[in-house]
Amino acid sequence: MCAWGGAKANRFLFFNNGTAGSEDYEKQAICNFNAALVTGQQYIIKAKIKVENADGETKIGFWLVDEVTSRTSYQAAITPTSEFVEYTWYFTPLDPSVAEPGNNNLNPTRMIFNTGKFGGKVYIDDVTCKPNGGSTEFVNNGDFNLPDVSNWSANYQGPSYTIDSDFPNADFVMVYNNGTAGAHDYDRQAICKFNSALTLGQQYVIKAKIKVENPNPDPEIKIGFNINDGVAYPNTKTSYGAAIVPTAEFVEYTWYYTPSDWDPAQFVFNTGKFGGKIYIDDVSCTPTSGSTEFVDNGNFNSTDISNWSANYQGPSYTRWDYEVSATVGADGFATYSAVKAINVDGIVTAYGAKYDGSKIVLTPVTEIPANTGVIIEATADTYPVPAINSAASIASFNDLQVSDGSISSDGTHHFALGKKGSVVGFVKVKKDVTIPKGKAYLYITTPPAAREFIGFGDEDVTGVNEVKVQKEVRGEYYNLNGQRVAQPTKGLYIVNGKKVIVK
Repeated sequence: MCAWGGAKANRFLFFNNGTAGSEDYEKQAICNFNAALVTGQQYIIKAKIKVENADGETKIGFWLVDEVTSRTSYQAAITPTSEFVEYTWYFTPLDPSVAEPGNNNLNPTRMIFNTGKFGGKVYIDDVTCKPNGGSTEFVNNGDFNLPDVSNWSANYQGPSYTIDSDFPNADFVMVYNNGTAGAHDYDRQAICKFNSALTLGQQYVIKAKIKVENPNPDPEIKIGFNINDGVAYPNTKTSYGAAIVPTAEFVEYTWYYTPSDWDPAQFVFNTGKFGGKIYIDDVSCTPTSGSTEFVDNGNFNSTDISNWSANYQGPSYTRWDYEVSATVGADGFATYSAVKAINVDGIVTAYGAKYDGSKIVLTPVTEIPANTGVIIEATADTYPVPAINSAASIASFNDLQVSDGSISSDGTHHFALGKKGSVVGFVKVKKDVTIPKGKAYLYITTPPAAREFIGFGDEDVTGVNEVKVQKEVRGEYYNLNGQRVAQPTKGLYIVNGKKVIVK
């Protein structure tokens, strides 16, 4: 796998403390270890921490707690700054059965950062606990590169917390982690509260984009939808909307609802029959004849998800910057499109492709709009690619179209990515062959006469006079397969749209 480039953000956990308190333990960020620490073994605990409102004096206390014996080991407090700093603690648990225990006589099950004297946000990242000299990790997902933060919690006074990233244009979604599928849809619930009362007699349209990690092939296995008044069971008043059959790709669903004789407070997605992760995005509730929005932060661009919750059985949930996967085969090229806008900078190379009547023009691009076909180039692998909120149109230099699964070639005008010998280019698709859903293709209105193949620069094979790679940066070399070459050797290359022979 390639390492993340400039497009991919660092993820971290942050706790929103609100107003500062008088004691550090008033607000606590709590992390449970994933297994018991071994008595007599020294451990190294590390964490990167920063705060929104640093003053150079106020400290965060650090505790190790044994929930069985209720003993606490008070470790060195830290003085956080407004930038991430890595802090380190060394700890050796000793026998907790000692009659008069000292500070280390406990088997800690969790660590606690006491942040109560800080107002605003407290940021935590790269949390780890390992034996000194060993590699076993006792903190799950300490770099927060996965959406599961079920090992984290806060004390009874709060604060709220969520995963965030420093990627400014990231596209965020809500992720509920259901774990194992249940017997009933209501075993797991994703709950969203309206931001104000709906008007009786007014029709509303509710929309949401939903996908699931593990679709069920049985169309009778559905996600239920209902609206209720928020009153505790069994006195809940509920209106049931149409259930949906989710897929592995985002689909937008719509419900119409008119409250008549009681006040709805929230709506519920009943997801209990699905194991794994449930993804929710672009949630809205507006009057059919108006624009007032009754769902706060339905696109999850803000970190405030306090209007969302789960039922008493779970599941855990978090706001998450969304990513898709791009797969490149052994040829080093693939066509690709995503249901969301994406940024491939530093991950794979992407091009728009345009046939100008005599040649294929490839134009490098880093930000790609949703549902837009491109060519991607990389070593054979599957690459996670971050989704972004928006990307400018590339239509001026890209004629690639994306098949919805119903495109059948007429045998003349449809060209798909392929090879002839060792040359990558576009192959004319045979008549009545269906172009697979999600694959990009070229529809060439006036294709070159008697040509079944248009390659990326081999004149003898393709009849194409040149490949023009539009790249303003001087000195970037591309071979005749369109692949960028860092250190060209002898041969023919494309540099700034011109053929160059390196001797």
